[in-house]
Amino acid sequence: MICLNSVEAAKSMPAHLLPTTTILFVVVLVLVSLVLLLAPRFLKKTATSTQARKAKKLVEFFRSSSDERARLAALSELGWINDEIAKSELLVALRDRSLAVRESAVHVLGAKGKDAVRRLREAEAWLRTGIAPNSVAYWSTLGEELAKNQQILRDYILPGLIAASRDTDARVREAALSALKGIGTREASSSANPAKESTAAAAAQFSAYYPKLAKPGIWYPLYGYICRSWARGLVRADAAARLKLGAGSYGDSDQPAKASIARGANVGATLVLDGIEVNPSTARMGFLEDWQCFEFRICALRSQLGRQSTGALTFAVEGVIVADVPLSLFIADELEEVESEVTTRDAYQAIFCSYSHEDVAIVRRVETAYKAIGMDYLRDICSIRSGEKWDERLRILIAQADIFQLFWSVHSSASANVRKEWEHALALRGKERPFIRPVYWVRPMPPPPTQLADIHFAYCPELAAENGKGQ
Repeated sequence: MICLNSVEAAKSMPAHLLPTTTILFVVVLVLVSLVLLLAPRFLKKTATSTQARKAKKLVEFFRSSSDERARLAALSELGWINDEIAKSELLVALRDRSLAVRESAVHVLGAKGKDAVRRLREAEAWLRTGIAPNSVAYWSTLGEELAKNQQILRDYILPGLIAASRDTDARVREAALSALKGIGTREASSSANPAKESTAAAAAQFSAYYPKLAKPGIWYPLYGYICRSWARGLVRADAAARLKLGAGSYGDSDQPAKASIARGANVGATLVLDGIEVNPSTARMGFLEDWQCFEFRICALRSQLGRQSTGALTFAVEGVIVADVPLSLFIADELEEVESEVTTRDAYQAIFCSYSHEDVAIVRRVETAYKAIGMDYLRDICSIRSGEKWDERLRILIAQADIFQLFWSVHSSASANVRKEWEHALALRGKERPFIRPVYWVRPMPPPPTQLADIHFAYCPELAAENGKGQ
């Protein structure tokens, strides 16, 4: 109606005013369209900021209060705040000492899961039929709405309920299984009917949470994680609780984990950072749970002030390197606020292990590792290297490798076959870091060949300690 009136008014105007009027009319239309398009986004951003402040206050109250009824009320309110801090706290609540709190967290997650599925199906129907609320702003954010609800289900609700379905208390387990069935998606339904726990290898992923800036003389926490691929949301929530920050403060990798590690495998994590003291330098544990945390402390040296420290958190199974998580932090004297960084990596898919057959303990370790990792590539190496003669197929395997791990000892330093292997690796990839990875376990270390003299040889005493005597 407004448009028709405007047109009639334009017709009655003098001819010399029509161009100016037309331009003004178009400008007004464009401005009105922009307001209609951007206003919902602005209001949404304002609401998000308000929710974040509210979530922070509720989390602080939930953690500090000793009144269980008040904590349950705060938890219920947190459940309907779409904020990273609130979501992380709900996952942390699944490990609370209070049975009532754990059970309440399960019910809240179940309700949020049903709501997310409802929104997903509604949006999918609107996309399929083309029938939706008559709002330009809505259509512009429909894809974002779909992705958000898919991510909430995948990384937050389902992992939380799966973890709760393994709670020590039967009531929590039953509530979690009921919630999974109520959500109704294929993934939720399959999780609600878990198969018997087995030692079969399953996909795993590795992460490290560390400060981006460090002041000399101060000890900071650094956390390394190994987890099943579906449990990434639980890892982020745990790190957020440990570092007292929201999970949104961290970056993340959405790449799926590909390598598999058997339940109960002996996993070690070794931390190396230039110009940084670390305590401990190595930590070990059996991979028995869906996610596990390796705790380290780091302290920058005063002599490194103003420099960038780089390094890696290296994960190994039975001494065989399976993943490197790169780390980088800046050493500064004046820090306004220490922010935390996260790096996530999948396990290596092809690890070439070069060793002497006379190092019997190492042979056993590599054989144990390929069974724990479930890696056909490593099994093929063990099979081909079972003979004493050099096999040309090893050249192909070295070319396919992600890393070349050299087990350096008196025996391997004298082995003609081992020499052929590292020479071929050097010819293929040069000293590209971190392809050739020498390790030794007995001191003094046998002298390295001159071609490898400027490559770091890592000392791993546990290779000997856990297998009786080593060479």
